Amino acid sequence: MNIPEDLRPHVIHATLIVASDHMHASFLLAGGDAIEQVDAIAMPREKRQDSEGYFRSSDSSRHGDPNADTSDEPRLSAFTKAVATRTAELIREQDTAHLHLVMPKEVERLVRQDLPQDATKKIVRVRNLDLMKEDPITILRRVYE
Repeated sequence: MNIPEDLRPHVIHATLIVASDHMHASFLLAGGDAIEQVDAIAMPREKRQDSEGYFRSSDSSRHGDPNADTSDEPRLSAFTKAVATRTAELIREQDTAHLHLVMPKEVERLVRQDLPQDATKKIVRVRNLDLMKEDPITILRRVYE
C-alpha cells in the first residue's frame, strides 16, 4: 500500500509499527513510499463450554457472565511475550531503524518488559491507543499526529 505524500518524510528509514489491543497485534513495516502488514498475532480469550461461572441472585438483581474471566493475567502475559518476541525477530529480519508502539498503556508496559534492550533502544514513538480496527494508513497518520 502506498504511503501518502505528506507522511513520506516521516518514514525515510525502515520503520516497524506494532499496533495492538489486548488480544490482537499487527506488525506493519513502513519505509520510503510503502507500508505493508508483515505479520499478525491473535490470542483471544477462551470461551467456556458450559455455564461455569454463571450466577444469578435470588432477586435477579445481580448476575454473572459464564464467559467472564476472573483472571486474564496468564493469557495476557503469554500474548505480550509473543508480541515482544515477534517484534524483536522482525527488527532483526527487516533491519529496521525505528520502532513505534501503538497499544493500550497496560499492554505497552508488559511488551516493553519483554523486549530485548537492543529493540527497546529503537522505540521512537509510543501512542497509547487501540487502533486495531483501523487501516495501516490511519494508524501511520495517528502515530505522527
